[in-house]
Amino acid sequence: MEFNTDLSEKALSLHRLVSQRADQHDAHLTGLSALASTNQKPLFGMMTSLSSTIQKFYPRITSIDLVTRSPNNPLEIFSTRQSSLDNLTIQQINKAALAATGPLRIIPKDGYYLLVKRSPNTDAARYGLSLTIDANALLQNDLDFGANSAISLLTPKGASILRIGDASSDGFFPQELKFRQVLGSQSQPLVLEIRKIVTPAGLFPWASSLTFTLFLGFVLFAVNTYWKQLRHAKLAEKRALLRENEARIAQASRINSLGEMASGIAHELTQPLTAILSQSQAGERIAKLKPEETEKIVSVLNAISQQATRAGNILERLRKWSTKSTKGLEQVDLNKVAQDINDLMMADLKEKGIRLKLSLSSTAPIILADAVQIEQVVFNLARNGVEAMERIQNGCLEIDTRMNDGWTVITISDNGTGIPADIRPNLYDPFFTTKTNGMGLGLSLCEGIVERFGGILKVENGKDCGVVSKVSFKLDQSNG
Repeated sequence: MEFNTDLSEKALSLHRLVSQRADQHDAHLTGLSALASTNQKPLFGMMTSLSSTIQKFYPRITSIDLVTRSPNNPLEIFSTRQSSLDNLTIQQINKAALAATGPLRIIPKDGYYLLVKRSPNTDAARYGLSLTIDANALLQNDLDFGANSAISLLTPKGASILRIGDASSDGFFPQELKFRQVLGSQSQPLVLEIRKIVTPAGLFPWASSLTFTLFLGFVLFAVNTYWKQLRHAKLAEKRALLRENEARIAQASRINSLGEMASGIAHELTQPLTAILSQSQAGERIAKLKPEETEKIVSVLNAISQQATRAGNILERLRKWSTKSTKGLEQVDLNKVAQDINDLMMADLKEKGIRLKLSLSSTAPIILADAVQIEQVVFNLARNGVEAMERIQNGCLEIDTRMNDGWTVITISDNGTGIPADIRPNLYDPFFTTKTNGMGLGLSLCEGIVERFGGILKVENGKDCGVVSKVSFKLDQSNG
């Protein structure tokens, strides 16, 4: 019987689903906060349009509210509710915004919670921005946990937000199976708890029809089977926890890399946002002074749309990069991976004066893997090359893709200082690093990811200088 293992797998599936949904809330708050704090006054028209779109596609977000951040007299500035905000809710949002130091604040309610962000997210914040999240809709799923089971959503301190179902039984020898894990969302570390009561009678309903002797024998057999399944379930939970920890380490590595590129990213976002503000002001002046010149106004609006799309693409790349990967195997185009890495690192490389050269295969080099994890491997190898060239002139990073002799290959090379002979034997060892703030997991993590998808990672010094990192996959694997 696979009863306990099945429960564990369903619980992990629900955990991944709810974590992914929670991460979406952070992205919505970031976009809304940008509209609220871009100018001296919030861009109410654009906020109304964006709020309507968010609530249409994410109905679990039941309201979006903006209040002034004030120690004395907070006021409602914007709300999607049909009626005005009550004073208690205004005070709660304001209090959370005043107490915020960067991370989002959670205000638990009965069946829902408020997710509050200060806007802008600095000590000079002027507003408190809040999403109201319907917990029942957040937990909605098609998984069947059966009778005598309960699903609960709790705050990090253990306060209950919602409980669905009732895990209780009057049967003989009841035993509780329990799944309890913090969501994978960095901004909303809520706790998902799933409890289920099972009994031998539930596992063997036909036992009551046997004679006493046979009944006793089968009861003993059932107890033995039950404990075996319980051990299997706990082993499955441990294996799942190991996989979860590996995913967290991978995500932490990506977020750490983003932090290193923060100044370049901020500069890249400033350009389209500044253009949007400038074009908006120009359009306003034309509309006021020469309303008949509709072509100019249309041109200005098109420019605003293009810049907004550009900013949105930047944010989407950051979201995809920093969010935990939940996909299985899929067809991954290594040419697209190389182009995405180029887009992600462009600002940072420009600031460091390093040139990036792409040499892409004319035939799409397709492999079967997880796109986010493969992109992380290429990004880590590219970052190693960039760090090796920071102290030289005319640094050049090259990413090459090709299909050669039955292999699909992506190569990352640089003209940096190369690998010293004394550290080559420890190159792939976990927690071995020569960096002051390094974790020593980069190449070890990359090697594990590549081997998981049937590939080979080879890192060695170039013929003349620098390092050549080659990731190879068998062509029959690439074609699925």
